[in-house]
Amino acid sequence: MRNQNVQACLLDLGCPPSKTCRVRELWTGLCSCLRSNAFARGVGATMVMLSYITISSFLYACASHNANKIYLEWAEKHHVYGHLPDMLLDLHPNLPKIQNVELLVRISDLVPTTMICICLVLSFAKRDLANANALTIAQSIMYLLNMVAENITVLPSSYGYRHCLAYLQINNSSDAVGGFSLSNTKLSGSCAAMIWSGHTVGTILGIYYLLSALRVRRLDAGIFCGGGPSLKVVIALMGSICEASLLLGSAGHYSIDCFLSMLITPLIVTHPSFSRLCFWANPFLTPPEMGKGLLSDASIGVV
Repeated sequence: MRNQNVQACLLDLGCPPSKTCRVRELWTGLCSCLRSNAFARGVGATMVMLSYITISSFLYACASHNANKIYLEWAEKHHVYGHLPDMLLDLHPNLPKIQNVELLVRISDLVPTTMICICLVLSFAKRDLANANALTIAQSIMYLLNMVAENITVLPSSYGYRHCLAYLQINNSSDAVGGFSLSNTKLSGSCAAMIWSGHTVGTILGIYYLLSALRVRRLDAGIFCGGGPSLKVVIALMGSICEASLLLGSAGHYSIDCFLSMLITPLIVTHPSFSRLCFWANPFLTPPEMGKGLLSDASIGVV
């Protein structure tokens, strides 16, 4: 009976009985079968989340070689070995020579990773699959957008030419791997990963969805007499300012990179269409899960 209903729906959509339709029918039937079992549904939803984040981070890491190669060749050709003028970075011109700069780099790398991991653990502990799903999809989208941005417009590294060579452990641009490559990839991206700060994005996402997993109603209220940005957005932005301070202190990004991250990320994750996208992107999340956490029927505008 289920197969007959699926076939009828496909015919209503103008899809004749073909191999494509049979594949759609099998996929629909499989999803329906898995949704009927809570454990299988949870495993399926988790696998989809892991697939998104794994594929996007892998693509980002492999594409980072292109920005490295372009920047290093440009720097050697034009003999430009420093960073672009930046009011905050130029406050401390000798900062990259400070002995503790590596400590700042490690802390700045650790903050977003820690926030995201804590958020995922808490979400799964509370069985809030919708919250974990939203976090992984948001991070995956940011990986892909960041990859496109930094490869289309390559800016001189805020680290500077020599620091970039040390980061990549090479002598000059001829040793750098160009294009899309699997060799010597770094999940932290390229030394020319400018335009916007993935560290700042990860910090905002980790804090925002961590607070969402707590399900404290006060955090969802606006800070201006119930209106304006929610309290959890403000807290996430305060955390991102701390992360941006670490990045600027270690010359890891330009000021504008951090600012764009603070501007773009809250606008995306708080938009109702993004909630609908998260529900659509994971076929194993059904309305009961959507009602548990961030992606409730009310939050996506369903009456």
